[in-house]
Amino acid sequence: MLVAVDGRSLGSGIGGDETMLRGFLRGLATSAGEDDHFVVLLPRDATLPEEVSASSRFVVRRIPRRPGTIHFAATLPNAIRGLDTRPQAVFSSTHGPLWGGIPNALMINDISGLRDPEWYPLRSRIRGRVTLRHQVPRAKVVLTVSEFCKREILSEFAIPPERVFVVPNTIDTPRPLTHDEEQSCAAWLRASGVDRPFVLYLGNLHPRKNVPRLSRAFADAGRRSSELAGHQLVIAGARWFGDDEQQALAHSAPGSVVMLGRVDDVQREYLLRSSRALAYLSVYEGFGLPPIEAMARGTPVLAADGTSLPEVTGGAALLVDPFDVNAIASGLIRVVTDDAWRAETRAKGLEQAARFSVRETGTRAIAALTAAVSS
Repeated sequence: MLVAVDGRSLGSGIGGDETMLRGFLRGLATSAGEDDHFVVLLPRDATLPEEVSASSRFVVRRIPRRPGTIHFAATLPNAIRGLDTRPQAVFSSTHGPLWGGIPNALMINDISGLRDPEWYPLRSRIRGRVTLRHQVPRAKVVLTVSEFCKREILSEFAIPPERVFVVPNTIDTPRPLTHDEEQSCAAWLRASGVDRPFVLYLGNLHPRKNVPRLSRAFADAGRRSSELAGHQLVIAGARWFGDDEQQALAHSAPGSVVMLGRVDDVQREYLLRSSRALAYLSVYEGFGLPPIEAMARGTPVLAADGTSLPEVTGGAALLVDPFDVNAIASGLIRVVTDDAWRAETRAKGLEQAARFSVRETGTRAIAALTAAVSS
């Protein structure tokens, strides 16, 4: 089969979308058959994962990086039309080309914009609702990242279950940091105000990530536990609309809550390895990459007990009600102070993270694309 892959997410800085696509492509490189070939429509400022660029099954065609509306309405369909050979399907994420007549394998990471529109600006809300309502029923196949998301999609759209394929995310293999990287990151954290053991939140500051409630729970836990009072809450992630409450909380607790903003790959690796625990209390999550990334590095995880997170963490995290500040505070105390639990969950976490392999992602991706190109 010949499939065009929309590579716009690579190099975009949109964490979950970019990580999903990077893992998806690595999976294809691992699992593709002799007759499987892919044309990646790649922005000029982006690069492919090493094992993908080394594979003869992938050809790159460069495209300009344009805003989403222009990309899906003009850039992507025009790029597909300009290919030497017409692909049998096009894989894209969130939205597909708005014209062209080629079967679409459409990846939907979650439908949070439909579940609670107030989480998004009005313009994004309208665009997402209108486009999804139009494109999801017309896609040849729909891909998503968890069984939870599949259930959500089937409850929202009148499409047959056999057209929805679960292709879980995979994570990059943890790599050792060099001595210079370790020293540089340690100095960076000290300069940022991190001078004590810390609990980490890693991800963007979108309202559904529930970071303000985590901050309140952290303050409560510090009042209840002298050991936790000696820790800081480190928040690493890009700002989003509607996160003014989180900014106010950080300023109201100087020294206890440290906001780092967006971090690069080396800093991310250092934070995941160095934190006492990861706290991830999202109230709506399609997959949840940071908990699996933390588990792969032996870092204990406190996570929300709803949406996709129980499925993804697979019994290897401490789960609490993300709406209950008292429950979150109690969970924070346990993941930091209960050494027996920490030792037990570390082993479980490493085992759970290993399930999200590149091979598994690739096998499922090939099955979904094969269905997309079938008559």
